Amino acid sequence: MVVVAEGDNAYFECSISANPITPDMIRWSTKGGNVILRENQQFTENGRSILTLFNVTKQDSGSFECEAYNGILDPDVKTAKLVVLYKPTIIRNLMNTKLAAELKSTIELKCIAEGDGNISFVWSFNSTVIIQGLDIGRYDIRSAYTGDLQWCSVLTIKRVRQEDLGEYTCVARNNLGYDFVKFTIAKKGAPESPQELKAVNETVDAITLVWSAGFDGGAEQSFRIRYKKSDSNIYFYREAPTNATSYTITGLEPGAQYDFFIAAYNNIGESAFTENVLSVSTKSVKRESLILGMITYGCIV
Repeated sequence: MVVVAEGDNAYFECSISANPITPDMIRWSTKGGNVILRENQQFTENGRSILTLFNVTKQDSGSFECEAYNGILDPDVKTAKLVVLYKPTIIRNLMNTKLAAELKSTIELKCIAEGDGNISFVWSFNSTVIIQGLDIGRYDIRSAYTGDLQWCSVLTIKRVRQEDLGEYTCVARNNLGYDFVKFTIAKKGAPESPQELKAVNETVDAITLVWSAGFDGGAEQSFRIRYKKSDSNIYFYREAPTNATSYTITGLEPGAQYDFFIAAYNNIGESAFTENVLSVSTKSVKRESLILGMITYGCIV
């Protein structure tokens, strides 16, 4: 087994005893069968082959095979494993970093990190380190290895008070480095405005919109779309289903430009409509289609 830190070079050595010994009788490959370039290999006259992997990353971890064959009988294969040690990486897509809490409730923050070796976690609130056991009735911290090189630390805040609302930081560390992520706990309230409103499909009488939901304020949220023709001051409204992130507005005029805005709401309140206007035009009806439609209609009559 070869163990190196990420960014270092890894060296493998394969010694053979055979007659005859030729420079091309050794082949290095990954366990999956991908042959390693000869530029990474060095062969010596006494039957030793040295493989060098430069600037390794965690993706290089795995098994490597040295196959020796001089054309006599069957090839001989030996396997070695490469373990690349690397600093922790916070897995942000597995975590909710903004949460809403009711006062006097209990809330949990989960910090998930990937890395080799023993990973330790440090939690802080508004830059002050939270010490496990110092305030047993208020905080509890539990950290454990969950498998597949992943570690998890859970900070439990009991009987949330007004002064507990704010920013929490989780730092994951091993002897190769660290990573961190910030959490925000807010009081339950109205949702934040949606983001990234855009059109993904336009027809002669319909436009499909998509958006990214903002923070829901701690309650299930729905969305309200406001729109008008760009040359008009009359607004129309449509209600999108709960937790939807797309909606098709139908019944529009062909070849017309419309301005769109969107807001979110829950059972506590409503966000402001998006400030930036999204202007999109429906497609025009082609003249050929109109003529064809008139001819067809005339034939039917």
